[in-house]
Amino acid sequence: MLCFFAFKIVYGSNPILFIGLTILAFTLFWIFFNVSDKLLYFSPMLYFYLPNDTIVGFILSNVSALLLGVIVSMNIYLLRNSSIKLDKSFLFFARCSLIR
Repeated sequence: MLCFFAFKIVYGSNPILFIGLTILAFTLFWIFFNVSDKLLYFSPMLYFYLPNDTIVGFILSNVSALLLGVIVSMNIYLLRNSSIKLDKSFLFFARCSLIR
């Protein structure tokens, strides 16, 4: 029961916001993973193709997208409710590390 305590804290504080963030992040990552695995096509029309040999990879990408959605919403909760305030220098150095 202790392992679900974090879910209770995050999703119990503002359930509509954090469940919505989880669904939004899941959807974006699901689209990204399926386009990169060449399972979802947008041109010339929206088309989804799942051959038999990619079912295991498809299941793993769905689980990964779901877990990333949960992690994103938990991190947003942590950033909004942390006692440590992030200043502009931290954001500058974080952005510089992404450029390299």
